[in-house]
Amino acid sequence: MKKTLLCALVSLASAAAQGPAFEVVSIKPAPPQPMGQMRVGMGGDDGRINLNNVSLKDLVVRAFDVKNYQVSGPPVIESERFDVVAKIPDGVKRDQVPAMLRTMLAERFKLESHRETKELPVYEMTIAKGGPNLQKSDMEGRPQVMMEGTDHGMQMKVNNSPVGNFCDFLARMVSRPVLDKTGLQGSYNFALDLAPEDMPGRGGMMRMGPPGGGGPEGGPAPEGGPTGSMTTSLQKLGLKLEAKKAPIDLIIVDRIEKVPTEN
Repeated sequence: MKKTLLCALVSLASAAAQGPAFEVVSIKPAPPQPMGQMRVGMGGDDGRINLNNVSLKDLVVRAFDVKNYQVSGPPVIESERFDVVAKIPDGVKRDQVPAMLRTMLAERFKLESHRETKELPVYEMTIAKGGPNLQKSDMEGRPQVMMEGTDHGMQMKVNNSPVGNFCDFLARMVSRPVLDKTGLQGSYNFALDLAPEDMPGRGGMMRMGPPGGGGPEGGPAPEGGPTGSMTTSLQKLGLKLEAKKAPIDLIIVDRIEKVPTEN
């Protein structure tokens, strides 16, 4: 009897350590995307989540509720993409999804990670001389970012987006955290014209400023920050990027499997 009770207590402790889990999870390799296009979808209803064409990095970002630039690890976290459908147990609130994603990553991909704080090169988004020139949005729903071709390159159209969300999007393109220091509230609609040399290059990063993306030993870029059409477009909006250094909390992926365990 005592042995049975001890085993039960050990099982409960193990389950508690693992945290909340999805009732059912289906993980499949995402089908190839059309040339030149990359679509990532995250949605679902109250009872499930649908994640389409997400990388392991996308999953870690959502699981730990951090920004994309706060996650680093081996190349596999960005090279492999999956479609994930998961059922949330009845009675479990949707705010438990990040914890359930952490359980899924540990069980299905054998994720091992740790937290660190490092001082890193960043860009700070600030208001340029003359003040902001942004159109307030009266739209409803999620922020939208679309890229359209023009005669001179591309145009990035941003709808219904807080400046902070826009900074997060830019951070993925410049491969450096972009911190919102504008103090602007609410959501906005605007567009940025980008020249071919500013288009995302190898690794999906936008080339900005001098080669190497910064000063000596990976420090902040020389005074004046990014150059090119990005800077010009931001100036038209009354915004600018300034190179700085700041402490950033990081999630470091120590280990993660390329192929998940079977459904």
